[in-house]
Amino acid sequence: MNNEIKKIISKKDITLIRNIALPIMVIDKNGLIKASNKTACDLLKVSFIPEDFLVKNCQDKESLVSYFSALIYSKNENQVYSQIISDSNRKKIIRFNSSFINKDTCLSVLKDTTKYKGINSQIEKRLRIEESLTRCFSVLISDSLHNALGTLLYATNASSIFLYKNFKDENGDLCTKMAEEYCNIGIKPEIKNPFLQHFNYLENGFNRWTEELSKNKSISGNVSLFPKAEKSLLLDNLKIEYLVILPIFVDHKWFGFTGFTYFNKKDKISALEIESLKSITIILSSYYKRLKYREKLIKANEEKKIALKQLENALFYKNTMVSMMSHDIKNPLSSIMGFSDLLMDLWKDKKDEEESREYINIINTSSKFLSVLVQNMSNWLKAASNEIVTPHFDMVSLHLVVEDSISLTLGNATTKNISIINKIPENTKAWGDSAMMYTVVQNILVNSIKFTGNDGEIIITCKKAPSKNGIVLSVIDNGVGMDNKKAANLFSMKQNNSTTGTNGEKGLGLGLVICKEFVEALNGKIWAESSPGKGTTMNVYLRTKE
Repeated sequence: MNNEIKKIISKKDITLIRNIALPIMVIDKNGLIKASNKTACDLLKVSFIPEDFLVKNCQDKESLVSYFSALIYSKNENQVYSQIISDSNRKKIIRFNSSFINKDTCLSVLKDTTKYKGINSQIEKRLRIEESLTRCFSVLISDSLHNALGTLLYATNASSIFLYKNFKDENGDLCTKMAEEYCNIGIKPEIKNPFLQHFNYLENGFNRWTEELSKNKSISGNVSLFPKAEKSLLLDNLKIEYLVILPIFVDHKWFGFTGFTYFNKKDKISALEIESLKSITIILSSYYKRLKYREKLIKANEEKKIALKQLENALFYKNTMVSMMSHDIKNPLSSIMGFSDLLMDLWKDKKDEEESREYINIINTSSKFLSVLVQNMSNWLKAASNEIVTPHFDMVSLHLVVEDSISLTLGNATTKNISIINKIPENTKAWGDSAMMYTVVQNILVNSIKFTGNDGEIIITCKKAPSKNGIVLSVIDNGVGMDNKKAANLFSMKQNNSTTGTNGEKGLGLGLVICKEFVEALNGKIWAESSPGKGTTMNVYLRTKE
């Protein structure tokens, strides 16, 4: 490439070609001439070169268009291509030495090589293939396999280029499927043909292919001379007249093959060209080896993320347990031990029985609270380990569930003089597990008592859900309430929802986490409605039919 042409390419100013003595054209990806100089007109012996001169007068339009489109797409320079141009009964073999200018055009220097036809024809074809292999590798690294195959079309004059990958089916038979295909203009793609997506070599009579290709031998020639089964599929069905098949090996194992089809035998490539073309198998082998290692790396990273997540969860559960042991369990145990000591001293000194009864009531309440806490711990640990027992569904009386839950939490409520009113009709039933429903209501009540001040009120009601087969149970208190953000995160253990109650009660919000786990196991839903200073309504949707 001389300095004048380099200047045109660097400045991307095609008007400069008028001042150059060499015959030059500016051509787009469709083979249309966007500009030319007088020397090019003299070379072609015409006074004016119209835009469609090449595509109208070339011997092989498809090959010409493939050459220019591939060159522009891959942004290459000094790519050589020859084509027969016929005009007014004159035939010339024109060599194009082309370089990329921009996304739409390239610059081509023309040379008439008609007198060298007999000497240079085979050399030029082989050179084109070797140059296209270089571009193929470049495109494969930076772009896609599909476009990389496209760069080979113009060099091989093939009708289509395809790639097949081997696999074993459910019966252990060796099969192959088309993984990629690039077709020349006017050629029907076959990549969506279901027959070619699961092709059994032996069942279709392609035993020769497995024997030859697995030994790293190529298959090529006129399809009319192929064995009967191969000829029937390739020539009779797919209309392929000439075929070149090259095996691909990855890590010393037969991976599949790439092929070049010719729907016209006169376009076929020579044995010398096939030898040059075999380098594509090395390029594709490296490509698939890189893909294989990348997949392994992605899988290893995913496994690492899972392991880190599991470790994070394990540490979280451990820290939660430590905190629980130091606060939630320690406090009721301290109450039980302290008041039982006082009770023993009272009876020892035979003091007032009324005071003793008060201490006994505190011990009883603390014991029940501890029992609930231990049960919650057990349920939560099972949930954390995905070991929650499958619910035993039955029709359950919601009225009785609420009554029993009130009975257990009455001690806590009495201490704060909180009234709990059950407005659930006696005949109200829901479809669920009685033990799980009992745990849910009990924990909601404990939470409501905790955040309701002295002399407060808690009302438990129900109503039919919008769906025909459901009911919504609501626990309504007039406690401290909360904002929307806190209400939205109320059932998440990792949001650290532990808040001190109105009388300094401590906890980790574990009960509501269990509620969510159990309600969802019952195919229900739980949510909170609240405003700061206006109390909270805890809603639980349950089914009323199977």
